[in-house]
Amino acid sequence: MSDLCQLPLSLIFSRVLNLYSALIPYNTAQEPFWSNFLLLLLAIVLTGIGAAVTVNMKLVPNPGDGIVAALGETIHREQGVAKNIFDVCCVASTCLLGLIAAGRIVGVGVGTVAAMILVGRAISLVNHLSKERMCRAAGLLELAQ
Repeated sequence: MSDLCQLPLSLIFSRVLNLYSALIPYNTAQEPFWSNFLLLLLAIVLTGIGAAVTVNMKLVPNPGDGIVAALGETIHREQGVAKNIFDVCCVASTCLLGLIAAGRIVGVGVGTVAAMILVGRAISLVNHLSKERMCRAAGLLELAQ
């Protein structure tokens, strides 16, 4: 049943993101590098926290977090490692497709590489520091193992 909830929740989540984009205008081309870099780091940390909490609490994950959780269970690795493996495969595929289709790497920059490495590490850190307490507080202690 929770799999079926992914579609409407993904649509709602997308609309909320659009709303925030409209309410909080931010043009990266007009901001200094350090400001963009700090915003990137904040986004990476918050993405890692959100993914860890959503999966640990057995809430309806967005499709990206769901596939990473399934990958982690399949390869018997924790969620942060599975996220790193999945992201490396996605970025490598993007680079390969760009080279084939455009003759150069397209759409992969510093932010992509930073997120590829650091989101999984943020998930691992959140899980290392608080997964057991989080699951105990939610009555899901047996799921924390």
